[in-house]
Amino acid sequence: MRTTPCELYDTYFFLLLTLASLQAWAQDAETQLLTEVYATDDERLTLYCQTPFKPNDRIHIERVYPQRTLLDHFGCESARSCEMNADYLVVWNDLHQMFPITSSTSRHRRGTFIDDTRLEEPNHACGYKTTFQTFEPSDHAKGDIARAILYLYDTYKVPLAGNLGTLQEWNKLDPPDEFEKLRNQRIADIQGKSNPFIDNPELAEQVVMDLFGF
Repeated sequence: MRTTPCELYDTYFFLLLTLASLQAWAQDAETQLLTEVYATDDERLTLYCQTPFKPNDRIHIERVYPQRTLLDHFGCESARSCEMNADYLVVWNDLHQMFPITSSTSRHRRGTFIDDTRLEEPNHACGYKTTFQTFEPSDHAKGDIARAILYLYDTYKVPLAGNLGTLQEWNKLDPPDEFEKLRNQRIADIQGKSNPFIDNPELAEQVVMDLFGF
């Protein structure tokens, strides 16, 4: 049975609407982060530099999981080719992995993987360290990053984005503070799921690498 021009138009129109709704979903996630998760002025501080911001400021939203690794996991050649992949978008727009950062930090983060740089002292004013391909968070942010990455690995069964031993060490070095716990609860209220590594940081020691799963 041949498809009529009207049916083709309806299909094309449906795909455009779906794409628009998925793009709006990503924008809504960032808006929710800046207004509902970081709900008051005294809470609105960027992750690495602790720089104050307002919801309408030109602030960058970092997703801590490497996008290239996530695209490869879902078999996508590019972010555009994954725009219609709901499973990819659920992980990419999970608020637990999203943090506000400054534009300058975003430039330093671009193209790097989170790990121990082996540098003795920070080489940036905000306390983080960078080498050619590695970004080591400021000490006050290491636990936040480690617990977000462990959450993604445990929840979505994506490849672990980092060295397990390093993440476990950072989790102990920087335990959840009161705002991280509050942030976790607010995200759970929005998404229906909390980060268990914030609820119970000792769970990080029970994580094992799945050597054959990926």
